[in-house]
Amino acid sequence: MIYRSDQFTPPSFVSHSASVKREKLEQIDLLPRIKNKCLITKELAPVFGADEDQLTKNISILISVLDGQGYVSDSGVHGQRGYPDPHMFTWLGAIVDIPYRVWKLLGNLGPRLYFLRLNGQDRDEQTRLKELTEGTYLAKVEECAEKAQAYFGKLDEALILKQIVWQKGNDDHELLLKILRIAKVLAHLRAVVQVWETDGSGGSEYNYASPVIEDPSRAATALYNLAIGHAVFHGRDKITEDDLRVVVKVALDSATKERVKLLDMLIENKGIVSTVDFELALGCSKATALKTMKELEIIGLVDETEVKGITKSLKAVALKAEFQWLLLDEFKKSRDNAHTPESSKLFPSQGGKEQDNLEKMGVSKEQDNLEKMGVSKEQDNLEKSLLSVKLCPNCDTIYSGEHVNKVHRGRNLGYYRVSIKEPLLRFPMKCSQHSNNGEYPSFRGWRTHWKEIHEETPAEELKNQTLEALSRLEQMDPEG
Repeated sequence: MIYRSDQFTPPSFVSHSASVKREKLEQIDLLPRIKNKCLITKELAPVFGADEDQLTKNISILISVLDGQGYVSDSGVHGQRGYPDPHMFTWLGAIVDIPYRVWKLLGNLGPRLYFLRLNGQDRDEQTRLKELTEGTYLAKVEECAEKAQAYFGKLDEALILKQIVWQKGNDDHELLLKILRIAKVLAHLRAVVQVWETDGSGGSEYNYASPVIEDPSRAATALYNLAIGHAVFHGRDKITEDDLRVVVKVALDSATKERVKLLDMLIENKGIVSTVDFELALGCSKATALKTMKELEIIGLVDETEVKGITKSLKAVALKAEFQWLLLDEFKKSRDNAHTPESSKLFPSQGGKEQDNLEKMGVSKEQDNLEKMGVSKEQDNLEKSLLSVKLCPNCDTIYSGEHVNKVHRGRNLGYYRVSIKEPLLRFPMKCSQHSNNGEYPSFRGWRTHWKEIHEETPAEELKNQTLEALSRLEQMDPEG
């Protein structure tokens, strides 16, 4: 069922080693050993981290092998060798991140691989502290292995008692249409396009070649099979909305982070994103932001437009009309809840009944937990989003290097902190002069916005927000 290989070279699927006699090569070929099995590779960096020429060879072999129709190759040592009959297998591997050059090659040679990004960095400090102090690493690995074996054992028992025969005609056509639409979005996101800056334009003008966009049929088939597997895994004989969650997650994780980030921002901001907002959210240069936005325009996902600023218009992109369905609430729900299955017949969620009761009362799980602790939503938001503020001791304004240089002519007079139990300001922070779309997830991004758009440091506004936050906190907790 499983074949483990911690490291291999793609030519090992069908070997042409000169040091091995031809009649013995079948004994060392990798392809027949993984037929109808799951190949597990715990680190893919050696495969995708090769130099440019070797990487091209590696991926060209992988593309052929992953078609499942066997693989035949020729060499000057052993002539033609291989396996022309179908050799189906699945491949499960892990890598920290996919280099951009790999995405580019996959797009040119034909995408066969799909990815799932793990959101490990979203864990809070308490969760990480618990992981650090409770049990050894080996004990945790053993516990995971035991639970995985128990899980698959229960799955085997359930499938033996209830054999699932899949009838494609029983699937809801509306769900199939959604899978086709998701596959089309993925095809555009993975499109390969050469974009280069025009000399002397400073990142404002680009030249580009015609994009290479894959036919979405192959991706649609792969995503449909993924939905089928997810449904069977949960004891169902037809797909449901629940299965679309993993389809959406895998589809959007199978493209570059920059493009997916911009698409997520478009979805969050009603289909329009300015260059400044994207630059701040991605933490990149203006040139990189402009290039990524230009790429999405060339591959047919967005149109170039402008949004009104305080002193001038800002460059922006708007989601094309044919992709406006991405803004619907049902898609956002699938995107935001990719890892929370609701309708499993084999493995019902332990919290399912409680969650169902909360939904009937119109109460979220987070709100229910806050009420149990006797904390209001407003106080919780304030205490989560507080920030220590530096004040200049000479003039009682917000301290910054720019303030010292301009007001005190470079003399660093030091500073003192106004601090309370928690930091102070609400996030995301809003710009008072951009009430419609001015939201920034960090103090740095908010301050950068003021500096670039309003050409000033928002010291007075920040000071006012600080005093308001202190006042709110004192009203909610006078003794604190």
